[in-house]
Amino acid sequence: MRKSKILVLTLVLVFLVSVSAGALLLDYEEEFGDLDFGGETITYVSWYDHLGSFREGGDYAGRLEEAKERFNIGEVEHIQVGWGDELQEVMMSRLLGGESTYDLWMLPHQQVWTMITDGAFYPMNEVLPQEYYDNLSPDLRAITETFSHQGERYPLALGEDHYMNIMYLAWNKDIFDRHGLVGLDELYQQGDLTWDVVEDYAETTTTDTTGDGEIDQWGFGDFNVIVWNSSNGARVTQWDEDGRMQFTYDQEEALNGLERLLEWDAEGYFGGSWEKEEFRDGYIAMETLALWEFDETHERLQDDWGAVPMPIGPDVDEHIFFAGNVDSFYVPANAAEPEKLTAFHNFLFRHEEWISDREEARVDQAPDQTAYEVLLRAEDEWDGRTYMLEAILGPVWDTGTPFGAIMNPILYEGADPATELAAGRDGVQAVIDDLFDQ
Repeated sequence: MRKSKILVLTLVLVFLVSVSAGALLLDYEEEFGDLDFGGETITYVSWYDHLGSFREGGDYAGRLEEAKERFNIGEVEHIQVGWGDELQEVMMSRLLGGESTYDLWMLPHQQVWTMITDGAFYPMNEVLPQEYYDNLSPDLRAITETFSHQGERYPLALGEDHYMNIMYLAWNKDIFDRHGLVGLDELYQQGDLTWDVVEDYAETTTTDTTGDGEIDQWGFGDFNVIVWNSSNGARVTQWDEDGRMQFTYDQEEALNGLERLLEWDAEGYFGGSWEKEEFRDGYIAMETLALWEFDETHERLQDDWGAVPMPIGPDVDEHIFFAGNVDSFYVPANAAEPEKLTAFHNFLFRHEEWISDREEARVDQAPDQTAYEVLLRAEDEWDGRTYMLEAILGPVWDTGTPFGAIMNPILYEGADPATELAAGRDGVQAVIDDLFDQ
């Protein structure tokens, strides 16, 4: 039913080159010559098997076998490892043990920076021509730029879709109708979707709907400070003009945003949990959702709903797109033949198919026309923004981590944001300086 609400747009795609196997972003035969692996085994290491689409029953079934025959590959194997630190430990063990010479690794962004500073990845800009990066879609190019260090680009970009992790503000249209509120889609189209407006809406929709004296409907769902404050321009860290990574959550936009969010929390506007179940049960007016969370929302939420960008914060003048997670593939530093591995990966994961699959996801998951347009806009405007050093500095709730030790008292004990961040910034900066040897 929701597909009928979407105006399917015709996409005109222009690619760099074409080869007999189909249009590819990279003409590997022209760039690297004969691709003969001499019977070597290629091993992917990740926390789930991402090669299913190339096996029997998949959308691109038979491609693995084609690659093996075409490039004289003995076998393509997959090692599945638990997400997080375990994944990094296995990869580093394989690297140090000399087992990763024909590996391809997929990591979430949380684990990437320690691997980069440890010299675990092969720089892709030494393999790929500049034209390759120029012809990537804007958000994929942003990944290669975000996870660059000292002039070296490390991500392969293709193969895993961070796009599913970009955050939006979903809204329950039935709740809005019951309270006589102008829809967020209309406000967005008019350029009026701001923190001020959603604050007023949260006040209106946080209410006792049954008359028993207990609040049973809330304006906002999950109290996700990092996501909300990013829409006011707040960043936990940022590169400065001298190329040093700096702790920046003590800057004006972060402090102003924190104070406002704490006011909303004190007023009781947040009533959901990180699982987003309350929104899907119809008790939340507005909820932060990533695209991967849309599918379950379609299945569970009985009310009509929509999705827009995160609202414009008081210290910025535009919508900001933020990704909760940024996964990508990397080539180990000890790769025996990095050019051939890169070409093989691009033979499997093709830019034009990735564009087509993403369009299919938009059409299938967007709850309405405005949401579809917003999803399309995110592809063009996401600039790589994410919480890059979460694995090193820690989540806001974890008192055993440098950043969490500062944020936990602010969020849960009533401590003053400016005071706590000023007192703790040097300790956090020391951790960053140590990581980057700066």
